[in-house]
Amino acid sequence: MVASLDQIHPKRCSLTVIVNAALVLRIIEQGRTEEGILLARRILQKNLILNVVSSSLIIHTYCRSGNLNLAIDSQDEMLRRGHPMNAFVSTALIELHIRAGKAEDEEVMLQKMHPAGLKPYEDTYNVLIILCESEHVEKVESLLTWLMKKGFSPGELIYCDLISGFGRTGKFQSVLRLYDEVEWRGVSVSVLLYKAVIRSMFLCGNPMEAGKIFVHL
Repeated sequence: MVASLDQIHPKRCSLTVIVNAALVLRIIEQGRTEEGILLARRILQKNLILNVVSSSLIIHTYCRSGNLNLAIDSQDEMLRRGHPMNAFVSTALIELHIRAGKAEDEEVMLQKMHPAGLKPYEDTYNVLIILCESEHVEKVESLLTWLMKKGFSPGELIYCDLISGFGRTGKFQSVLRLYDEVEWRGVSVSVLLYKAVIRSMFLCGNPMEAGKIFVHL
């Protein structure tokens, strides 16, 4: 929660703001969309949360519920109030565009974050995983390359999810390339990554290559 608030409001928020924001997010995660939005507005009226935090949480709520039009309307309203875009809102909108089948828009939005001074954070990189899950794997490699040029260093779990995504779509060369990349980058890995690689190679129809990885274990 604190990490998310840092993306919305760089200055450290009070304990009251953190607790109330965490409560709203908890309700949102439970799928209680209308209740979460109502609570965000009520605590704003009582000055128990910052305006920019409330607006960002409402946008996040609409994104989680899949309501693209209301999310964009709320974003416009936030900007009219003088609050700039933040990485938390950008990430929520990016994920919504992907789930709505608009991966091209997601790619543009992600790349716009950098010149706008918005630094992608951990949740932002989940878009790569979502792209794999939504079978937009052809965009993953170009985005991953772009993100790494901006200083992003994927860890084991990100690689596991990406490799698994490529495996499900039969992209053997991409699985192999990512596995090689893990090795030359010296990423600290466990048996989880090897399992993802072996499973993906089998799914791609290359049991011989999978056997070589198994021997390596």
